[in-house]
Amino acid sequence: MIQFRKAKDSFLYNIKSEKYYDFRHNTNIIGHSHKKLTNLVKDSISSAWNLQIDSIYHRRFMKFMETNFSDKYHIKFSFSLQEFFLKLFNKFNNSKIDIIGERFKKYISYNEISINNDNNNDYNIKIYDFAEIYLNFGGNKEKINKYVEGIDKNNLAVFNYFWYPSFEININKADIVILPEIYCGNFKYVIILISKELNEFANFCEEIHSVPSLYLSSSLKNYYVAKSLEENNIKIENNDFIFADRIFSYKNISQIDNLYNKFLEKNILLNNIPPFYSYLPINLEEYQRKYVLRAFND
Repeated sequence: MIQFRKAKDSFLYNIKSEKYYDFRHNTNIIGHSHKKLTNLVKDSISSAWNLQIDSIYHRRFMKFMETNFSDKYHIKFSFSLQEFFLKLFNKFNNSKIDIIGERFKKYISYNEISINNDNNNDYNIKIYDFAEIYLNFGGNKEKINKYVEGIDKNNLAVFNYFWYPSFEININKADIVILPEIYCGNFKYVIILISKELNEFANFCEEIHSVPSLYLSSSLKNYYVAKSLEENNIKIENNDFIFADRIFSYKNISQIDNLYNKFLEKNILLNNIPPFYSYLPINLEEYQRKYVLRAFND
């Protein structure tokens, strides 16, 4: 196992100072330890990093959420994605739950999250993994929007955008929305939107005011920095992977170990844990882009 000691830009450095491209996480959209984020963190630690009340930081974040999405939703959070689904399945334990997305099913199984579909149905719930939908449609947003419009509203719809590679999402017809991980900066909390028509279920997630102010201010800074950068995606073609803009994954799950080790030898870290999504940062230099292209074309 490689022991890392430093994370900077798009790289991790081991104890011998050898660097590895880190494509494992969506949060790495602007790279590790970005100067604008680290400066904000330093300032927050010396002032108000752990405020968990109705502070100016929480109000700014709530206003941002309501402006970018809708006031039709309660804005909640969970400490992790795994925790959210454990709570969701417990809350709706008398419901029939259908998961749309094979990679997402692998995630549920890997994290030993059990689904009980044996009870009488109070609700029919469908959970959509939009990262896989994005991959299947090659990142074509027109096709994705058409897919959303065709969703049956006779079911309670949970839109899982957590692994989604873009900030722009379609929440039309969604009762519960898991926002993309890139909205959470480099912290591993999860932002949840719950329709106000589901008021009786809104309390199974935490209030946003319980999130430390440092997390929220860092998340906003991460968003604005990423939006200010020109997205210049690498066009990669490789028969072992499926690509769509920044996001890619293995075509054949049985080949994961071989492909992971193959790219590890090229000092490229891919995600070998369910749901198996990897991501290209948007801040690669030209020589770095050329190296990555060569690595995938070999």
